[in-house]
Amino acid sequence: PAEAVRHYRSAIDRRPEWRAPANNLAWLLATHPDPDIREPLAAIEVAEGLRRDGERLGSDQLDTLAAAYAAAGRFPEAGLTASAAAQLARNTGRPELAREIEARLRLYRAQRPFIDTHVRPGL
Repeated sequence: PAEAVRHYRSAIDRRPEWRAPANNLAWLLATHPDPDIREPLAAIEVAEGLRRDGERLGSDQLDTLAAAYAAAGRFPEAGLTASAAAQLARNTGRPELAREIEARLRLYRAQRPFIDTHVRPGL
């Protein structure tokens, strides 16, 4: 994981417009089970940085931003962001993702962050 963080940061430095490594980095920093890897404030900074030039975030990016907010204890923002992510996922034909986000939303409403015990593709 620490090596993945270095690689994602390097990719972002080289191609700041490339959203995938930034989203993966934010997810890792927000949800990793190892507290030495988690950096909630850095996760928020990276995830919020995905909003460039008024571009809207996709459901994946909103999901990551919600997880980052929750990791930092910002549960009201996590809930609002996760709700928007789930709705967008449903509206774009991604019902399975919507269900996953809704499960995380239940955690945020209970004032609990999401810890990813499964490795997401690319991490």
